[in-house]
Amino acid sequence: MEAQGFSVQHVAMRPTRFYLPKDKILNDRLHFVGVDGKRSYRDIVGYATRLGTRRYWHYAVSAKPEMSPFPHFVVRGHVLFSDAGDVLWDNAEKSAKARRNQCKGWWNDEWRDRMLAITTQVSSPQGEILVPMAPDQSIVLSGRPVSFESPVAYQGVAEMDELLDDYYEDEDDEDQFEEVQADGSQQSQTDLPS
Repeated sequence: MEAQGFSVQHVAMRPTRFYLPKDKILNDRLHFVGVDGKRSYRDIVGYATRLGTRRYWHYAVSAKPEMSPFPHFVVRGHVLFSDAGDVLWDNAEKSAKARRNQCKGWWNDEWRDRMLAITTQVSSPQGEILVPMAPDQSIVLSGRPVSFESPVAYQGVAEMDELLDDYYEDEDDEDQFEEVQADGSQQSQTDLPS
């Protein structure tokens, strides 16, 4: 990932996180083929503003090998923050507060699509991710995560939305940033669709 321009955040006792700084790729956006088989895109870097102050968010991933119940990598998504689009914040409490505020409007499809965008970016044209183990040997991974359809679903979407709204109303209102959309328009976090 570093060879493809990703920056690294080392976190003690946790897997390394890889992210793209602002302007590393065209429009801070990655293209991929979605679960519906259609070409799509997701922003991987963005920003929000409040009272003229701008903070950048960076979608990041970490990967950890696991052997049970079969050999695989667990890839996790993260959201990191910076003031200028490059040097990350090192204040964990400030980052956690910003993450709660920034991501409360992100639903599963947005997280999933950003993961697909990153794995597509680091995959070969054949859709494989090669993990070098020796000069002439690599572990070959599929560039697409394992997918499945769950036989169960949760009920009461409206009730869950109401509970989440009540939960987030308790957050500090002074941290309400406006998120800038891809078309340049701005939307306050409280106006974002759910």
